[in-house]
Amino acid sequence: MLVGPISAGALGETHRRASVAQRQEYQPFRSTDTRLGPAPRESRRLLPARASSCHPGGSRPTAARDIVHLERPYSYRAMARVAKLLTEFVGTFVFFSVIALSGPIGALAPLAIGAVLMVMVYMGGHISGAHYNPAVSFGLFLRRKIGATDMVLYWVAQLVAAALAFSFGYAVSGHTPGIHPGAKVGVPAALAVEIVYTAALVLVVLNVAVTKATQGNSFYGLAIGFTIVIAAFAGGPISGGAFNPAVGFGATLGGALFAGGAWSDLWLYVVGPIVGAAIGAGIHYVQMRGLAEAIAPPEGHPSPGAPAPTPDAETTP
Repeated sequence: MLVGPISAGALGETHRRASVAQRQEYQPFRSTDTRLGPAPRESRRLLPARASSCHPGGSRPTAARDIVHLERPYSYRAMARVAKLLTEFVGTFVFFSVIALSGPIGALAPLAIGAVLMVMVYMGGHISGAHYNPAVSFGLFLRRKIGATDMVLYWVAQLVAAALAFSFGYAVSGHTPGIHPGAKVGVPAALAVEIVYTAALVLVVLNVAVTKATQGNSFYGLAIGFTIVIAAFAGGPISGGAFNPAVGFGATLGGALFAGGAWSDLWLYVVGPIVGAAIGAGIHYVQMRGLAEAIAPPEGHPSPGAPAPTPDAETTP
């Protein structure tokens, strides 16, 4: 059979289409979601064209509608971390500003302090965990609920918020509370109070906020807030009632800047809460191990939900 001559123009057009198809066989992927800025070069990948029986080799040039727009996980993780740090900063600032301004309240100051902690925990618990306390962050780190990087960043946000909150308290009231143990209270007694009540706080946080058995409860903020109310009423007159290294830092800084106070007692409010957090985390570890053993099936018995043994299996020697 004879084939008619092919014009040079038709042959050139055939080669051009083949070259375009070959170049578009794989398209560089770029997310078109520009809410967080343009996608960096390293986020691009090759996306194979969709196969089609209508095109030579089972493939065709990739159309714009065929490109799947994937999210950029690292960008969203960064935004999530910013949201967490902002929440820690805001919650810590509001909480500490009430502490800085609670002096005129008198004997009822612990109620105001516990109440503001409670509402700030409900405000930020679902975002950052609502630590507002380096000792709480340390306790959660020991129980592997947060990583070292997040713990350090939380500490920075909490300490900066503490300095600003006590400065704000002085700016609006002309008074700074400072912090120090009660009159005629020895160092061992003050240190013991800071350890015990911080351990109680961290233990409560771990049990009501990050334990699977109590997951989804609505009382976590109430429990955490009232732990501080109790600690402040019982231990505040003895140790000064920090139970939080950031409170100790902010109050000491405010006293030193605005009232000529000393830094000599700051170590009590750092060492005591950190030791207490470690003790609380250790107790929680033992609790969880004991709970796991308590709900485990007895030796030789099937686990709950296991299929019943068949008659053949029961008679097998």
